[in-house]
Amino acid sequence: TERKQIEASLHASEARYRLATLATQDVIWEWKPDTGDLTWAENAYTVFGYPPEEIGPTNKWWEDHIHLEDRERVVSKLATAVAGSESIWQDEYRLLLKNGTYAYISDNGYVERDSNGKAIRVIGAMSNITERKQAEEKLHASEERYRQLVENFPNGSVTVYDRDLRVTFVAGSEFKEFNTRPEDLLGKK
Repeated sequence: TERKQIEASLHASEARYRLATLATQDVIWEWKPDTGDLTWAENAYTVFGYPPEEIGPTNKWWEDHIHLEDRERVVSKLATAVAGSESIWQDEYRLLLKNGTYAYISDNGYVERDSNGKAIRVIGAMSNITERKQAEEKLHASEERYRQLVENFPNGSVTVYDRDLRVTFVAGSEFKEFNTRPEDLLGKK
């Protein structure tokens, strides 16, 4: 009876874990640094678009799918966390999806250590943050266009005030003519 209760509890726990990974759209993973074994939650196949047989069981598959410009930084930062005494690892990078595009990933891991401080496994969660990153890039591009416009304003200046009529932004050509620095006006009424 006791064994049956333990088995039922284990099955319920596994079901909760499975449903939680499906509900969050985060990809849960477990990596064993000593062996390189990497286990993915089943939703990894859906999120990444690869069939199970194409996702390798080691960290090599993961490393090979990190964008080349991000790979060295990400792998090095994880290796440093595992070799040191840190318990939390976090990074953002691009990961190659099956359809040939890259998703922006926010990856967070917890380093579990033995009594001597040696890393025995890392458990983490990957979130696809592509939409947020694309929105940030669009905002940055828009801000850059605005900055270029006002800094190259041909005659006069552009001044932005807050609710209290304090200057929050100043740019334009007329400041050069009067040997005035725009930053000297910031915060003034």
